[in-house]
Amino acid sequence: MLLKLRAPGHLTLVDIRNMKIQPQAVVEAFSSLLASADVRSRRLAFVCNSTLARLQAQRLTDREGVKFFDNEADAETWILK
Repeated sequence: MLLKLRAPGHLTLVDIRNMKIQPQAVVEAFSSLLASADVRSRRLAFVCNSTLARLQAQRLTDREGVKFFDNEADAETWILK
């Protein structure tokens, strides 16, 4: 779906509360997608409820404009400010 976006700089909320830990190859592919200038989000919020999922998601990117949250309401508040 991100590849269909026409303009970079959008806002993205990623809910990974039900995500299982992914193989390294999947993490690397998703990390490459997030880094692509064509689909790069201005703000990227991850909602995580597992320490392992949060740690895996934190390895995706170290750029500004990315934050991690325990609940969707806090993520939405931050992403829309």
